[in-house]
Amino acid sequence: MLEKLELKVYAKSGRLYEEYFSKKNDTREGFLQNYLSVNYSKLNALCFLIERVYDGNFKNIISFGSGFCVLEYLLKKALPEDTNVIATDVCEEIILKAKEYLPDIVIDSFDITKDDIVKFKNKHRLNFDVAVFLGSSYYMEDERFISFFRSLKSVGIKEIIDFLPLKISLFTFFKYKIKENDIIRKLFKKLPLRVVYKGECHARLKGLYRLRKLYKVAGFKIKKECNIKPYGYVAVLKSK
Repeated sequence: MLEKLELKVYAKSGRLYEEYFSKKNDTREGFLQNYLSVNYSKLNALCFLIERVYDGNFKNIISFGSGFCVLEYLLKKALPEDTNVIATDVCEEIILKAKEYLPDIVIDSFDITKDDIVKFKNKHRLNFDVAVFLGSSYYMEDERFISFFRSLKSVGIKEIIDFLPLKISLFTFFKYKIKENDIIRKLFKKLPLRVVYKGECHARLKGLYRLRKLYKVAGFKIKKECNIKPYGYVAVLKSK
C-alpha cells in the first residue's frame, strides 16, 4: 500500500514540475507567480504560521514536505532577520529548482519516512524550535509516525504544527470529542477505545480520534485545533 502511495506522490510531483516550469521562467518573479497562481489558498496557512512563530518567539523553523518551498520563502521574508527557516522535501528535482530561485532560505533533501532528524540537525548545526508539516505527515505509517515525532521531541522541538488534508465534518468532530471523554463513554456503555493500529498507512486515517491517539503516544499534547483552507485539519502540538 505504501509503495503505491509513494508512486502517486512522485507522479504528482512530476506533473507539478512540468506545469510550473514548462514556460521556462528564468526569474524568481515568474517562479513565484506560477506557484501562487495555483496555490493561492495556501496563503491562509502562511498567515497562521507567521502568527504562531511570533507568538512562540521561535528562531529556528524546519518544514517537512515543502514542495517548491514558496511558503517557507515568504515565511522567512515576514520574520526577523535572525530567524532561520529550513525547507525540506523528498523530490530532488523540485529541491534543485527551488534552490535556484530561492537562495534566501536553506533548502535540503529529507525523507520523513526514513531519514534521521538527529543527523540532519547536526548537519545544519541548529536547534530547531518548531516543526511544520504542510500536508506531509500522513505519508508515514503509524510506527514511523510515532517514532519520528518522538525523535523531533528528543532534538528539542518545542512545537509541531501539523497541516492535514482531512475532511472532518462538525458531526464527526463532536463524535470524537464524545469518544475521548471517559465519563460520557461510560454513560453510553461504549467499549474501551482501541489502541493505535500498528503498521497501517497513516494516509488511510479514518478518524480524528486515531490521529489524536498518535500524537499522544508520540509524547505530544494538542494545544489548538482548527480548520484552515485548503487544509481540513490543523493541529498545534506541544511536547508533554
